[in-house]
Amino acid sequence: MEAEVEEKEGRSEGEEEEVRRNGKSEEKQKKQKKDKKKKEKQEQEKYEEDKRKGKFDIREIGTQNMKRFI
Repeated sequence: MEAEVEEKEGRSEGEEEEVRRNGKSEEKQKKQKKDKKKKEKQEQEKYEEDKRKGKFDIREIGTQNMKRFI
């Protein structure tokens, strides 16, 4: 009877460990997604600021050159 109890406890601990791992990976993914959005927002703000100051972005110059050829 004690062996059965130990087996059940062992499985539940393993399941709890799996749940903890899954929870951590979900939290990690959410954090990475949040960080990525934050980084994109910062890049966009920097681009807008440089544009106001008169600095040109390589992408913008390339599209201007393409428009000239068309």
